[in-house]
Formats: sequence, structure tokens, C-alpha cells
Amino acid sequence: MAIQDITKYTYKNISSLSVVQFDKACIMNVPKQVDAYSIYLIKKGSGIYHIDFENYSLESNTLFFLSPGQVFSVDSEAIEEAYKLTFLREANGEPKKGKQFNLDFEHDFINNQLEEFVRYEVKEVAVQGNNSFYTAVMELKLKDGSTLLSEQVVATQWKDGKIYRERYYHA
Repeated sequence: MAIQDITKYTYKNISSLSVVQFDKACIMNVPKQVDAYSIYLIKKGSGIYHIDFENYSLESNTLFFLSPGQVFSVDSEAIEEAYKLTFLREANGEPKKGKQFNLDFEHDFINNQLEEFVRYEVKEVAVQGNNSFYTAVMELKLKDGSTLLSEQVVATQWKDGKIYRERYYHA
């Protein structure tokens, strides 16, 4: 992907807004099944897109929507400015539960989406009794050229010197 800059804003790990600026045409001609609800606004530019194997020629000031399960690919595009609002599927569905499910999910993410682990920076730390809390920023570079910036709060309960329960809250 020929992306010049992506600024991503997330809210409680249920939605994200990406401000995308392209510096030249992009071709993603391999169909990919969508795993989230997304609303795209092509502010400036145009492109030819395939949604569920139907061709669409879209111009400036056009909105289009994608839902989980749809198949999406790009034939050609010349975008100067675009926005993408994504609603993550898990927020409206079942949480990821179980050790094996989470191991498989993370294995798939690392092998198929992650290009580089850029940083994990712990900010504030608090401890009270058997509870600890910290805030952190995690930055990942993905194989599609985008950057994922996640802010999180981690709440941990300790029992007998070991982690008893841990929750991650993402923004």
C-alpha cells in the first residue's frame, strides 16, 4: 500500500477512526474478507473497488460501507485524502475466551498481520494492596503498511505473589 501517513484514533477498543493520506496509487488486487464494520469516506480522489466481486467506481466525496464477511479488493485508486471509521466486531459479539482460542488468535495475528513490534512504553504505575495498575502505549507496524497505536490500562490482581486476574482496557 502506498500510504503516506495514517493517524488513528480509537475509543475503548470498540471503534477507531483512521485519517489516511496517500502519496500515489495503491493496488490491493488480492480479495480479502473483511472482519469489522467500516465506513469509508473518499474525500479527494477516485478508485475502482471490488466489493463481494461487484465492481464499483468511486469518486471524491463518496461514502461506502463494509460489513464482516464481505470480500474487498482494490483494482486501482488515486486517493489524496480518505477517512475510515471502524467498529470492531468483538465489541458487539462474544469476548475472546479460553487460553487456546487466545493463543491461536495471537499466533495468527503475529504470523499474518504483524510486520514489526515498534514499542511498548509503560507510563504511570500504581499499587494498592494486592492490586496494581499501569498505563502503557503500544505501537505496531502491520504488514499492510499501517501503524497500530494502542493506549491501554492494565489492572492486575495478585494472590500469593502470582497474577490471579488481569484485565486490559484499550483506547
